[in-house]
Amino acid sequence: MKIGKVATIGFFDGVHLGHNYLLEQLKSEAQQRGMQSVVVTFDNHPRLFFDPNCGLKQLTLSDEKVALLKQKGVDEVVILQFDEHLSKLSSREFMQMLVEKYGVKVLLMGYDHRFGSDRSTSFDEYVEYGRQLGLEIKRCSGFSESDVMVSSSKVRRALELWDIPLANKLLGYKYFVKGRVVEGQKIGRQIGFPTANLDVDSLKLIPSDGVYVVDVEVEGVEYRGVLNIGSRPTVSGDERTIEVHIIGFIGNLYGKEVELKFLKFLRHEQRFSSLDDLREQIRKDFNQASIL
Repeated sequence: MKIGKVATIGFFDGVHLGHNYLLEQLKSEAQQRGMQSVVVTFDNHPRLFFDPNCGLKQLTLSDEKVALLKQKGVDEVVILQFDEHLSKLSSREFMQMLVEKYGVKVLLMGYDHRFGSDRSTSFDEYVEYGRQLGLEIKRCSGFSESDVMVSSSKVRRALELWDIPLANKLLGYKYFVKGRVVEGQKIGRQIGFPTANLDVDSLKLIPSDGVYVVDVEVEGVEYRGVLNIGSRPTVSGDERTIEVHIIGFIGNLYGKEVELKFLKFLRHEQRFSSLDDLREQIRKDFNQASIL
């Protein structure tokens, strides 16, 4: 039976390669000590708590993040709601909570991580607070990929710049978006290429407008698809939509959840002079998607 816990703290948005590096150290430390490995994270991003209008979008929603952390072999994930009370806890008070409420014996800190309302606290001060509380503090080194420090903000930036290969490389998996299929305007059906219109959580980061090759998972089966993100200028669209044509799929998707995994950016959204020109371009898009 494992006694005691080794924990680390962070938002872990995207659970990318940098996070994986920390998680491997966490699991190794826990295994060496015969303890449980624990990730302490938050249901809501602290930045959104302090500034709800900052416009931050998340790489992973809370349930997606927990699933990814569990896939990495972490023993326990503690989800905290970042609220008024939590925001006012000093680093010492936060550490005391970890010790008294969650039984944490060792705290592994990321190379540049700070926590608590006194964010100017130095690492040496964390160590001293820990000594007073009976909590051992250890620091891990940062992870770099080709001499670039991996961070959630770098992944977001890559997705905003249509650089899907870089985003997927930094994540260590294909960036994904889940959504429920809702009623659309059926424009795709009218031109011979029916699409599924997705309703996606407003907190989820959607890559910049354009046409993408994606893999689409429907009820456990994966298909290739062509995804359009944007306002569909050829048909005078005025709202941003997320529509995917699933190659080879036959059936009713309304109300079902599908998952899109981004493979490649094909082209920017553009206005065509006629529906025939749009139809011809879509055929070209499908050909590229099929041979990828």
